[in-house]
Amino acid sequence: MFPFVEQRSVVLADTYTMEAIKAFPRFSDSIESFVFEAISNKQVINGVRFFVLENARSKRQSFAHFEDIGVIYQTDFLEVANDNTIANLVPSHKTLYSIY
Repeated sequence: MFPFVEQRSVVLADTYTMEAIKAFPRFSDSIESFVFEAISNKQVINGVRFFVLENARSKRQSFAHFEDIGVIYQTDFLEVANDNTIANLVPSHKTLYSIY
């Protein structure tokens, strides 16, 4: 089991990403224990504004803006597409930007 699942942490994701997570083979044995909450573009939760955008390389590329401290956080779900194909290059970092 995964620690965030055991702790009943909420996975905040757009509906497309939620479906990709649910289809990811590694989660198949425990997916019923995941707690999901759908987010939408420009939605604010606890002072964090979520952006759900489409671009040329991704159907959904989300990022979060922590408005009180001016930080933008963006990462990929292992670069995994909804059909579970994996890119040849998988980044091993998370990106953190400050807009100040």
